[in-house]
Amino acid sequence: MTKVGIVGDSHIVALKLAWDELKNQFSDTELYFCGAGGKATNQLKVTDNKLFLDAEKATVPNGANVELELNEIDKVVLVGMQTTDIIVTERILKDCSVAYQARSSSDRVLSRNCFSEVISSYVRNSNLVRTYNIVKHSFRNPIYYVNIPLTSSVYLDQDVFEFYENTNHEALKARAKKIKPEIEHLMKFARNGDWRELYFEYRRAYQDLLGAEIIEIPQDEHTVFEQFFTKEYYCAQDLYHGNRHYGRKQMEKVLQFVS
Repeated sequence: MTKVGIVGDSHIVALKLAWDELKNQFSDTELYFCGAGGKATNQLKVTDNKLFLDAEKATVPNGANVELELNEIDKVVLVGMQTTDIIVTERILKDCSVAYQARSSSDRVLSRNCFSEVISSYVRNSNLVRTYNIVKHSFRNPIYYVNIPLTSSVYLDQDVFEFYENTNHEALKARAKKIKPEIEHLMKFARNGDWRELYFEYRRAYQDLLGAEIIEIPQDEHTVFEQFFTKEYYCAQDLYHGNRHYGRKQMEKVLQFVS
């Protein structure tokens, strides 16, 4: 029997729903989910080989626990817990261009090295890197990680605000209104082709900071559009987390690696 701990933020929900449908097909594998919503994963701690959430008011995703006995686990999969593309594109790129993509002589331009270091600083302080560093000191077995879903292809050719208005998810509607400037900039960034460079910078930063010991489980290829985006079918209703179709495909990919 292979015992696998799935540790993460709200992005573990789609995987948990898929596991509930798939687990009868994997009688030799047990999955244990541990995590918290939002930024509360920064309260994950390890003491005496136990990973636990040291936060009383944290929202725990459905089906997840607040602790995990690492000495009873064969493998750990870290999910999500990453700085998002929206943060960087809004805070950094809304007022300037990177040297490779300056649009005019009036643009304020960041050097490529400066841009890389900005992204590295965000990644360095992400909950994914933090959680990996505390787990690896107490856990000698394989550790894997699953990225957040690629940006939705909806950003390429649709009005994202209209898309959210047509959903039945009130929390997502509210979130879209709250971060409207960020979404507007991300739509522009995706459509002019610069998202590709941002994607590569993020991958480089995570690979540099996580090192070769951790194993990346890539996004399932069936859900990917033109290498850098998630197909709309797999993120309808939730452009950020993906839907149950995404969860099933990604869980099948996870199981290929860990079962």
